Formats: sequence, C-alpha cells, structure tokens
Amino acid sequence: TNIEWCDSSVNPTMGCEGCEIWTPEKRWCYAGLQHHSRSGNKGYASIFEIPEMFEGRMDKAAKWKDLAGTEREGKPWMNGIPRTIFVGDMGDLFSVSIPDDYIQEVVQKSVSASQHIWILLTKRPKRMSEMFGSGSCVEDCKNLWGMTSVTNRVSLKRIDWLKKSNFHVKGLSVDPLMEDIPDIGPHLDGIDWVVVGGMTGSGAIPVTNMKWIGRVVAACHNRRVPVFVKQIGAGHFIGDVKGSNEENWPKDLRVRKMPLQKITPPDGWKFNTTEYYAFKDDWFDQSSPNVLRHGAKIHVD
Repeated sequence: TNIEWCDSSVNPTMGCEGCEIWTPEKRWCYAGLQHHSRSGNKGYASIFEIPEMFEGRMDKAAKWKDLAGTEREGKPWMNGIPRTIFVGDMGDLFSVSIPDDYIQEVVQKSVSASQHIWILLTKRPKRMSEMFGSGSCVEDCKNLWGMTSVTNRVSLKRIDWLKKSNFHVKGLSVDPLMEDIPDIGPHLDGIDWVVVGGMTGSGAIPVTNMKWIGRVVAACHNRRVPVFVKQIGAGHFIGDVKGSNEENWPKDLRVRKMPLQKITPPDGWKFNTTEYYAFKDDWFDQSSPNVLRHGAKIHVD
C-alpha cells in the first residue's frame, strides 16, 4: 500500500454508511470517491453507502510473509517491526449493517495471525469499545491495535469511547484535519499513537492550515505520545497534490514515529521496550529497530 504508516491493507468489508467527510453535501472520502469511479467493478461494494462483506480476504492476508527484520524501501520508520496491516481502508468494519458475528470473526483471525500487526480504524468507536472491552478476545493481544478518526473538535468525543476499549495500542487518525483543534492535548492521556494529515486531492476543501498540524504535533510532544505526520494536504505545494513530499515541509513537521514502546520485539531483536522511541540523529530517518541494530545513538525525549 502507498499508505505511509502501514505495510499493507486488507478489506474484509467495503463501503461505509457515511460520516463527516461523506455526506450528500461533502464528497471528501477517498474510499467513497474510488467506489463511485469504479462502480460495478469486481471486489467493490455495489453502492458505497451500503457496506458489503468479502469473506476469505482475512485468511489470505494472514498468510502474507512476515516482514520483521526486513528493510522497507521508502518507509524506514517501518524497518524491523512485523508487517503492519490496516484493516479496512476502503470502508468501516463497524458500520451498523455489519453483523456482530462477522466483526468478531475478522478480529479473531487477526488475533490468531500473531506474526502481523493489525490496525482497526473506525469512526464508530462506541460500537468497537462495546464489542472489545475488558474480557474480550483482544485482551492481552499485543498484535491488534484499535484507532478512531478525529477530524474536528466535535469528533474529539470519539476518543472517550476508544479509551473504553481494551486494545494493546489505542491510536488516533487525525486525518483529514478539517479545522484547528487547539484543545486536543488533554485528550491524549491514555493514547499510544497519533497519525495526523491534511485534506488531500485537487480542490480539497478546506485546505488544512499547517499551523493546525503543528499544534497537534506539539501537543503530542508535550504528552510524550509518538506522532506520525502523514501528509500536509493539498493546496500548499505546486505539483504535490497530497503535500506528501516531506522535503517541502517545515522542519518541525518532519516527524514519523511508530509506537515502539508497545511493539513486541521479534526473536533476536535486542530492544528495550521500556524506551519511548528510537531515532537517528538525522531529523527524518526515524527508522526504529535498525537504529539499534546498527548501533546508532538512541534518544529518549
């Protein structure tokens, strides 16, 4: 996948029943736009707003080669950790119409394939937390991470529901950032990882202000939460519709950290998991395990 913060993606469901970036008035979701442009193609939901289940995809993903200890071309921050798989980049697994037993089956297959890291991202964390709280199959399962999307101040309330879940890693996808969220800091207590990014695509509205992203990054630094800047967004740089070329970014936004303190080291990987995160002196090459393997200086801030 081209998604900067994972190696792969798998979609046991396709489609979503709508959210703040997909309404009759707003058509900003890339998954929705892809469905509409590829309507009727095999492997897609017939209608994006009516999610469909695709059995068998999780079984195939579970058999993918483990990437622990390998170098990722173009993604040095992923080096050495297990293959990291985004479950559901083309829809929302926790859509109301998806049956509980199917969601349970998807999650159980993730738990069983412990050689990979599986990331569940939803805009419906209430349902996720009700299904996967204390005593559920995710308890003590370190390869399964739960995340929710925060795009504006109103959606901050999703974080409270996420915290009621029992995932080993609880993360936020502040992407696309639709407005300034200056009060996000106090909400980060109990959060293990934050991904932040601006609105993408030609004609993206609103254009994400880089200062908004900077405030999220600063809040994460202040709360000692690893933060990953995915892209700045459209409308900033000529010829870069996503704002994904980090060489164009202000230096304080050039940060891509993984929550290493929560990742279980593969056999033979000498890594002190009590450390916060590791990175090279170079400001952008924050390449986790390889830093330790190559003997570079370790920083904890």
